[in-house]
Amino acid sequence: MPGALPASLLAALLTASISAWSMVVLRRLIAAQLERTRDRIEAGSRDALLSLHLSGMSMDLLRGGLVTITAMMIFAPLVRAIVAVWGSDSAPSRAVVVVIAAIVAGGALWKVFHSVRHVLWFLFAGLLLWAVVLVTR
Repeated sequence: MPGALPASLLAALLTASISAWSMVVLRRLIAAQLERTRDRIEAGSRDALLSLHLSGMSMDLLRGGLVTITAMMIFAPLVRAIVAVWGSDSAPSRAVVVVIAAIVAGGALWKVFHSVRHVLWFLFAGLLLWAVVLVTR
């Protein structure tokens, strides 16, 4: 079915983006809850620590379930509609997937290169090692 993979990939990337945003919101909620119970935890209250831990895990389970259900409800009919009107063979579908993968990989490289010190040296060392292995085989 031409168009199914690119449409599904786009839906998955959008879902991952929404999920990452919701995780940031959840972490802020947990931090606020931690502020309210900090004195009890510092005093050694096992109940306060367990309550914070279990509520955090429960909220994360609920968040993940809500993101998944919402994404399925929105993107399942949308992907079917895109596939119904795609109208080309599978070669452009594969090209779209490759372009999306390249964009995601480029974004990941950008993030790594701007957050890790001396990562360029590791990249060059890896490329050199790869070239040596390639030439010696």
